[in-house]
Amino acid sequence: MFVLTLNNKVIYEYNGNTRLPGHKRRYLDGMDDDMDQGIKIDDVLVVNPDAVQRLDYVVFNLIQGLDEDNQGLIQLTSDYIANRYSDKSVIKIVQGEDKKMISITYE
Repeated sequence: MFVLTLNNKVIYEYNGNTRLPGHKRRYLDGMDDDMDQGIKIDDVLVVNPDAVQRLDYVVFNLIQGLDEDNQGLIQLTSDYIANRYSDKSVIKIVQGEDKKMISITYE
């Protein structure tokens, strides 16, 4: 379970079950395998991303899913965050007027 805020306003709450069926857990494992190959953050390829970089990447994808109302992407990224980062209950995003990310913090 976690809450996503943008400029101190709650924009999304996830209350899903963290016990996923086997096929969904395997899909999340596949996401980890894909990220092991590297991820792009701000058009820069990050090889061997650490846990925070992975979480940032998934949060960026969650935001994209919310912007596009892509329910599949929202569900997948939410499941990933809730299962891989269950200690994070609040994700705070600060965004400038130009829509660029200023910061992401996790609690």
